[in-house]
Amino acid sequence: MSGMMGLLLVQARRERVLLPVWILSIAFLGFIIANAVATEFGDEAARTAIITVAGASPAFLFVRGLPDGTTVGAVVFFQGYAFTAVLAGLMSTFLVIRHTRTDEELGRAELIGSVPVRRAAPITATLILGGTANLVLAVSVAAGYVAAGLPLSGAITAGRQSARWARSS
Repeated sequence: MSGMMGLLLVQARRERVLLPVWILSIAFLGFIIANAVATEFGDEAARTAIITVAGASPAFLFVRGLPDGTTVGAVVFFQGYAFTAVLAGLMSTFLVIRHTRTDEELGRAELIGSVPVRRAAPITATLILGGTANLVLAVSVAAGYVAAGLPLSGAITAGRQSARWARSS
């Protein structure tokens, strides 16, 4: 167990700059989208119009799904979820690639294999780090939505959905 925890700490140290940049950027994107929707589509008629236009396009429906109402939170989720979810998925995918394939190419995997740790320790440490990053991402996205003035319950749901999509990619 101590070998795997050591690997986890080394991986977290290697990610000390890149993961916070990803997480803060995605959370800031959610904040910007929420502010833009609230500013550009402040009244009910404008939100209804944009949802009607988007709902008539099969391409929008394919990428973003069905809109769930015309409240500010529903329009923010409809407009921004696809972007935050794809970015969260890319963040997780790149994290796993950096700690698996890149380690193999650079020879780190052989160094790790030469010490007395379990064979699954590197991937276990990577998955724990990725899960922790997705949890921090969910909280950060929710905080960005709350900072933009959206209700707490909807912001938490949106943050959870972004992190859930990242885990499944």
